[in-house]
Amino acid sequence: MLIPEEIKIYVYTEPADMRKSFWGLSGLVNNVMGKDPRSGALFAFFNKRRDLVKLLWYEPEGNARGFSIWMRKLDEGCFSNKVHVSEPTTSLSITISELSFLIEEVKKRKMQIRP
Repeated sequence: MLIPEEIKIYVYTEPADMRKSFWGLSGLVNNVMGKDPRSGALFAFFNKRRDLVKLLWYEPEGNARGFSIWMRKLDEGCFSNKVHVSEPTTSLSITISELSFLIEEVKKRKMQIRP
């Protein structure tokens, strides 16, 4: 994943409703995380099972200004949740290497088949 070093990255620490798109995720950033979704920062959201991640980013410069969403859904396993949280919060600032670890470190788990 190619992310410039100067971009700030924030993770939403609660499970997110993955039916949300640009405006719903922007609302979480603004109203719950207390951040500006148009700041140029990258915002990461995971679902409850941690098998789906969405990254929201607003490109603030150039002719192509606007929001982008990157999404990844795992067929098996789940994304890592090894992020140190010292106190309860809905927003956590992380580094690019920590984001890469969260997305690339996939834990194996047994698939539960529901009748």
